[in-house]
Formats: sequence, structure tokens, C-alpha cells
Amino acid sequence: MKPTIEFIEETQSLRKDYRNIARIFSYGRPAESDNETYYVERYVKNPHLIKLGMTEDNFVYQGKAGGNLFVKIGKDPKVLFSCHTDTVDTRNIDWYNGRQKEIILDINDMRIKKKDTSTACLGADDGTGIWLCWELIKAGVEGFYIFHRAEEVGGVGSSYIANNNSTELEKYDFAVAFDRKDNFSIITQQVGQVCASQEFVDSLSEQLGMNHRADPTGSFTDTANYTDYIPECTNLSVGYFNAHSGREEQDLVYVRELRDALIKVDWSKVKAERNVGVSLPPRTKPTYTSNAGMGNSNDWWKNTPSNDRDYYSNYSKKKDSKEKISKMNRANFFTGYDNYEVKYLEYMVDNYGDKFMPTSGQIESIDMVNLHEPFSVDKEIMYRDWQYFFDTNTITLE
Repeated sequence: MKPTIEFIEETQSLRKDYRNIARIFSYGRPAESDNETYYVERYVKNPHLIKLGMTEDNFVYQGKAGGNLFVKIGKDPKVLFSCHTDTVDTRNIDWYNGRQKEIILDINDMRIKKKDTSTACLGADDGTGIWLCWELIKAGVEGFYIFHRAEEVGGVGSSYIANNNSTELEKYDFAVAFDRKDNFSIITQQVGQVCASQEFVDSLSEQLGMNHRADPTGSFTDTANYTDYIPECTNLSVGYFNAHSGREEQDLVYVRELRDALIKVDWSKVKAERNVGVSLPPRTKPTYTSNAGMGNSNDWWKNTPSNDRDYYSNYSKKKDSKEKISKMNRANFFTGYDNYEVKYLEYMVDNYGDKFMPTSGQIESIDMVNLHEPFSVDKEIMYRDWQYFFDTNTITLE
């Protein structure tokens, strides 16, 4: 039985997204390590983002230059999107230029994992955030995108921005970080302070349509440093689990759904109600009935509607991610994995020529793209398909 066009297109899209995310995860990037510098200089500073006006500040960490990176899409965006380029990969490993980890996709639960689980970590924190920012830029979503440095060592890069560029921060109503575990959280508290309002949570959740909820259990990400300048500063679940460990994994189905939902958000309908500055959460009466007698001073989930409690208490359960690949086994998925875009296009032309015709030059080798940018290019370490990845009619690269 010949597969349908819809099945083929979904399979092709799934493979592309997995490949692009896995490539990001494959580079261990402790803050200002040689491998982080290597990755940022060659991949984050890619020529398409440079043509869109990417800029870099003068941030220095431990004497090593490597600034925060900024891209603004749109004339007057009101949303700041945040990710960070460093990871918590083990520092006793020599993360020399170009060192990579082996990343796999578990076809049984559609989660991206690291083959060697004995060392930290997968790198979804915050490689997934990088991917989401790239995807939104590719889709032409208006916003101020920051690729922060040195988040994992105390948010040093974002502290530098808050101390040196607060005027720019004050232009935005929302600061949304893609740096949270699980698949339901819109963080409302960080470092013990209220960073986002319930009105913001409700309106953003309605726009996303994925049953996200307010979560006051946030610890820290870069947007916490912007609460004095931006009303709503949050961290959004991107679908990774077991962060900072060898068992870290990324839900591929969830993050693809989140990407699609974020592209459709109408930010004019999202509410900004929190006043900038320090805002402490209301005190709650301590309880001593859980956590092996240690108690829980918040029991925040008990304040949610009763029909939501099962959702919170079971949020770590894996979603069933098999529906979309029910007709595709492991062998099918990986057959022809190399250069699959070309194989896909050739298949479509051969089998659906009357309905599908690629544009001139679309079927061609994508082994190498010469960037011709201000940095030296080593053909052995090129991303290979930036042109393909950022090929879209929604943004102008000239």
C-alpha cells in the first residue's frame, strides 16, 4: 500500500526536526569552554542570522570574551525570547573544539536521548531553547531573541545585560525563556519572587491551547534578571526531563507541538498585568503532612481546581507519542536517513508528479554550504544545510 502524501510529509518533517535538534544536543558546551566557543562561532553566528542583523555585546566571562547574541525580528516587537548557549556537561572532560556526543531517538517513546548515560548530560537544557528560537525566527515571529551566555554558572550573561542595557529591556512587555522541564509549566515565581501574573498565564495558556498551567516552583533562568524592567518574565516548559543528568531526555512530539503553537500566538491578546520590580508571593500557612515528615510550605497544586489535580500529580507520566508513527517501524524511520530530503523529493516526484513539483534546483546535494562570512570556514565542521534550514518566504535575508 502506497503511503499517503500526508504521511510522507509528516515523516519528512519529523526526521528534519529530529536531525536539527540532535545536532544541537551533540555538542557539550560548558560555559566559555573551547567547545562552546567553537559551537557559537560557527553555528549560532550563522550567516542567515547575521544578515538579519545579529549583534553581540561585550560580555566577558572569567577573562574570556564571548558576548550575548541578539536578533530582532519586526519593527517594534513586545516579546523577548530567551535561551542560553551553555550546558552543564561534565567539566573534567576535554571539550575541545568540535567534540560531539552520540545522540539517539528512542522510537518507542519518541524521546531524544544520549547513548552513553554514564556522564552528564543530553543538553536539552538549553539546546531545545536554541532550536525553538531558530524555529520562530525562521517562521518570522516578531520578537527580540537573546542567545545568552553563562546561564548555567549563575545567569552571568543576563546579569550583564540587565546592568548595561536596561533601556532596551524596558521596551518589552514579556520575557519568555525556553528553559523549563516538563510539559505544562508557565513559571510565575523565580528566586522566591513573583515574576509573572495569573492573568498573563491564563491568556498565554489560552493562546497556546496545550493545557499549560501556572507553576510557582521555578528556580532560576535568565528572565529572572529582567523583572525590574519587564512586567511578565516567565520560563516555559519545553519538554525535557531529568535535566543535568545522563538520563536527560527530550520529548520530540511535545516540542514540535509547542513550536507550532508558539508560531500562532497572537501576543496582542496576551495580558501584561504584573508591575515591574520586586514582588514577593503571599505567605501561606506551613503544612507538615507530606514529604516524609519534612512538610511542604506551599502545597501549591492543592489550590488548583479539583479537575486539574490529577494532571499536576501525574505530570511526569509520558505522553503516548506513537500515534503519528503507528505505520512506521524503526527500520522504516532510519532507511535512507542520509540525504533524506533529496530522497523524499525524488519519491514525491516519481509517485505524485501530478500534484507535487519541486522548485528549480531544489533537488541538489546539501552536503556543504559555503557561508562566505567574516569568520574562517572549515568545511569539515559546517552545519551543511543552513540554507535549507532557514529557507522560508516569511523573512527576508537580503
